[in-house]
Amino acid sequence: MPDRAALFAAVAEQYDQIVPYFAEFGRRTVELAAPAAGARVLDVACGRGATVLPAARRVGPSGRVLGVDRAAPMVAALRRDLAVRQVANVAVATADAAALPAPAGGFDLALCGSALFLLPDPAAAAGELHRVLRPGGRVAVSVPRETDGGWPFLRPAFLRHWQAAGLPGTPWPTGRFDAAAVLSGAGFVETTATVVAASIRFGDPDTWWRWIHTMGWRAALDRLPPAARSALWADLAGPLAAQAGPDGLTGRYEMTVVLGRRG
Repeated sequence: MPDRAALFAAVAEQYDQIVPYFAEFGRRTVELAAPAAGARVLDVACGRGATVLPAARRVGPSGRVLGVDRAAPMVAALRRDLAVRQVANVAVATADAAALPAPAGGFDLALCGSALFLLPDPAAAAGELHRVLRPGGRVAVSVPRETDGGWPFLRPAFLRHWQAAGLPGTPWPTGRFDAAAVLSGAGFVETTATVVAASIRFGDPDTWWRWIHTMGWRAALDRLPPAARSALWADLAGPLAAQAGPDGLTGRYEMTVVLGRRG
């Protein structure tokens, strides 16, 4: 398994800065979680604040948000972003999702956007989310459902170059991560799943190519030899350009947002 913390540390400066992919899904996740004004919110694997920022707006000045991430450069970048935006009701810290620096029962809502499935021990992290919530507190976890932009040629091309390079398995995780089952196993009840969709506009195929080097796809791209990576891009650039319209290239993405409650 790749060192995800090292990967996200490496991309921290560009993370979600090219297009607002995580920001859009973070906003939608917080809308579904609907924290009340004054609520205490914890965001695990907070990245550059995709869910931290909308949560901070929802809870208002009487509420508090704590964002934690294992990648120290990501935390530093978010802390800088918060200072620039003059956000006063958010604190951030470097921490492991399986050992959160928070007291039991200290939060009303726990968030984990597009990250639980990437953690070394999702069950342990879910257990920590359960521990830090007050009785009746709620959890919201998002998991990518459709990540190829709606372009059917993308995955076959990637797999072809992956196999040609002699790499084992596939470039992406196999099987679907069942976040509801993981949360239920940690003791959450009344879990529900909602699929949310978003259209993300890229200026051109080159923008999309730069973008996938700043997110989870980077782990697979880094395993391709340079020549194979160049050949992959050569195979994708033309088909992607053919998908572009007057407003540029638009990818269509989906995530599943799972909500639950601590009994």
